[in-house]
Amino acid sequence: MDKSAIASLKASGAPPEVIEAARNKSKPVDDVCDVWEENWESLLFFLDIANHWHVVTRGLDSTQYLGLNYTCIESIIRTFKPVKKNKRQALYRDLRIIELAALPVLNKQKKD
Repeated sequence: MDKSAIASLKASGAPPEVIEAARNKSKPVDDVCDVWEENWESLLFFLDIANHWHVVTRGLDSTQYLGLNYTCIESIIRTFKPVKKNKRQALYRDLRIIELAALPVLNKQKKD
């Protein structure tokens, strides 16, 4: 686990136990999964842009995530995190897969 991966986990708001498990390269804790090496770059990119969502808020306690803001992400790809043109299509497909998996989790209703 390199320093940039730890920084990405912190920036995305990962729980402390997830960050510690990543540091120790220990067995995964609950709600953590292994990532295949060929998917690692896409996951790190997702963690870097994970705060660029289209959201709708309804009242103080209700937020609905609609999807990633791909206009903003395109700008990031071209300027801050340059991605070679021949890799952009694969990255986009990976982001869509991660996004579709993340949406139900993000939109899960809080039960108090």
